[in-house]
Amino acid sequence: MRVAKLALLVPLAAQVLLLDGCTTSAVWREGQFARYHDPASPPDLRLSYSSAANDYLVEYTEIRESDGATARRAYWLERDAGRKKPRFVSGAQTQRLAPVPVFSSLPSADRQLAVGRYAVSSTNGLYFTLYDRGETLGTYDLPDYADSTGRVKQMLLTPPAVLADVTIVGGVAAWLSLPIVWQALACANR
Repeated sequence: MRVAKLALLVPLAAQVLLLDGCTTSAVWREGQFARYHDPASPPDLRLSYSSAANDYLVEYTEIRESDGATARRAYWLERDAGRKKPRFVSGAQTQRLAPVPVFSSLPSADRQLAVGRYAVSSTNGLYFTLYDRGETLGTYDLPDYADSTGRVKQMLLTPPAVLADVTIVGGVAAWLSLPIVWQALACANR
């Protein structure tokens, strides 16, 4: 009888630990505590070209979803290609760079040739397309990312969450094993 009750106890304790409702899994749920940063609407996009680096400096305004705070950001386009969150740099570097005109729609053919390098921003402001004398160089999304403060909060809250889970499992195990312990104490007193 005791072995049968103990055999029930182990799967029950494992189930309590693995349920999605447990504290630790709630702390580590995807996106928990994350602060998301997106391009503002409109992003006030500005581009500059560095012939020395053969790269474009992209400047835009971002907004933090959690509180609506805005910040001006700048990053090198090619250097940070493929990164979700670019390595931001100072926008003051534009003083030595050639400005690249940004249009809201494709300019006329004469204007394309006269301007040389230019960009066309999407209507929603989330991406832009680069051109050089009418030839498409590429389409690029402005960064949207979650900052690292969420991960720090998760790490700080993990020890108390694990303690809470262990306490819950220990309480359930103690409650389920109480009849076995009670019988063992009764036999020991005889």
